[in-house]
Amino acid sequence: MPGLSYTIDKSFLDNIDLQSQDLAKSLLVNLPLQEMVAIYVGEKTLDPVEYDIRHPEKLNFIIQKVILTKLTYFNTDHLAKPHLRFLAWLAADILSQGASQKISLNHLISKTQYSHVTFSNWLKKLQQNLMKTDRQREIEKFARRIS
Repeated sequence: MPGLSYTIDKSFLDNIDLQSQDLAKSLLVNLPLQEMVAIYVGEKTLDPVEYDIRHPEKLNFIIQKVILTKLTYFNTDHLAKPHLRFLAWLAADILSQGASQKISLNHLISKTQYSHVTFSNWLKKLQQNLMKTDRQREIEKFARRIS
């Protein structure tokens, strides 16, 4: 499916305690990113019975880790700039928790380059695609079609 890379970084899930691993995996597989974001920003809640939520106080932490994992599902080569900007904002918002100001993509890349290598590489690709102009993208698409 276009837009999906399937090279995911599951290292964020390693930070979730064993009792919550099943919930995290279930959310990763069953919830689209849009729903996870709605939960993250407080617009939606999960049914505690449906998802067997044993520790509701950990849910926000789990959702954040699952979102960061889910972001790496997306191949940023195939996304429009507004979507790229949204994904960059989401990663920065989650990873800058507790910071007095939002952090740059360069800082996110360096912050994750050793502990979350696949995610850091995904951020680099996201950053590269954000820098491309719309015209460059059209030229590249055309060149791929005719070759």
